[in-house]
Amino acid sequence: MNSGQLKSILITIFLLIFLGNDFEASAQTYRIEREWLANDGLHDVLVKRVKQQLIPTYYIYSDRAVAVADNKQVLARWADCADINLSPGRNLCGVFSAGEPPTGRKEPWKYEFSVYDADGKVIHELGGTLPNIKERPRYYLTDTRKALIACSYWDEQLLFYDRQGKLLNERSLIQPENRLMINPKGAFDEFGGLFLFHPGRPRVAGEVDNPDLFMLLSTGTRFWQSQLPLQATIGIGLARHGRFAIVSGTAINSRRPQPVYQTLLFDSLGNILNSFPVGFRHSDFSRDDKWLLLGNDFNVYLVTLIKKAIYLELSPAGGRRKVTDCGLLTGNRILILTGVESSHQGQTIFDDPEIVIYSTAGQILYRQIFESDYTYSGKFTFNDSRDQFGLVLQNRYIVFNTR
Repeated sequence: MNSGQLKSILITIFLLIFLGNDFEASAQTYRIEREWLANDGLHDVLVKRVKQQLIPTYYIYSDRAVAVADNKQVLARWADCADINLSPGRNLCGVFSAGEPPTGRKEPWKYEFSVYDADGKVIHELGGTLPNIKERPRYYLTDTRKALIACSYWDEQLLFYDRQGKLLNERSLIQPENRLMINPKGAFDEFGGLFLFHPGRPRVAGEVDNPDLFMLLSTGTRFWQSQLPLQATIGIGLARHGRFAIVSGTAINSRRPQPVYQTLLFDSLGNILNSFPVGFRHSDFSRDDKWLLLGNDFNVYLVTLIKKAIYLELSPAGGRRKVTDCGLLTGNRILILTGVESSHQGQTIFDDPEIVIYSTAGQILYRQIFESDYTYSGKFTFNDSRDQFGLVLQNRYIVFNTR
């Protein structure tokens, strides 16, 4: 080995040690791996993960799901998109269907809830009755299929099911005097063993303090609970192993220059580790639980979970262009999707969707804008190793490779 070769090796080692993830990210390539064409009006997809590849199996439109291989093969139909639930990884789809209207006003309304996997197989079939069709339950799905949780309309009760659809447990979490129409929020860990739940009920002035954040096992056992120091909650999240939990909401009695929004960071036992003066609607934890990504309408924040502090702030949107999703790729690269909020036939869409990938130093590594396109969901799908992601546009599904 001559001196020139030795010098080159030493420089490479220096860059790997001191530049770390940014050096790794700069060496990545970004390209469209494959596109699947669909009809106009594509809302979402059901996706299989085969050898780290994202493979769409069913197209989801506003009223039906059809096979990618044969768009004449209908998996299920529904009245509108409010009748379907997708698991976070888009490999399960739950469909709510109401039976025939009852003959009498006071008779209950029968319904069914069926859950399909990406192969089109029914893995859960639940049924019941409702006081009326508007008071339907909410459902939470986990990609592992280990559990399914139903929340009653008034959010008095959570019902816990196993992977065969057998009822395991029932839990009442709200005091009767606090019953209000609300918007509950629930999040599973990646393995389906833990479930973080907030009833979504805003704090009422003068009420007796009661727990309003619950960590539960997927069997229904209560693990810990907390009373949030928040007026109203806008988002929750759970790390893949349940090591951290996050909750975002409006601060109580906030007055400028105090921040209106706060994000609380909890450990696995329900202790508050820190709070950040920002709110989030999108969140993602790194695979090693060292980083946390928070996104609101216009900004994205990278949080170091080692120091429990905001490490980087990015502002990829503004005006009518909003952040619709964000996530962490391998090498802790920051993936962000934005779009211009608009409407199409009465439904919200995001025009001219744009993908931006940043390094942890805030350097732009990749940018792609889809002019004259739009998206309904504005969400990413990821493969297990996080070096591939998918995006649904109004007439096709695109998979990007970032290896």
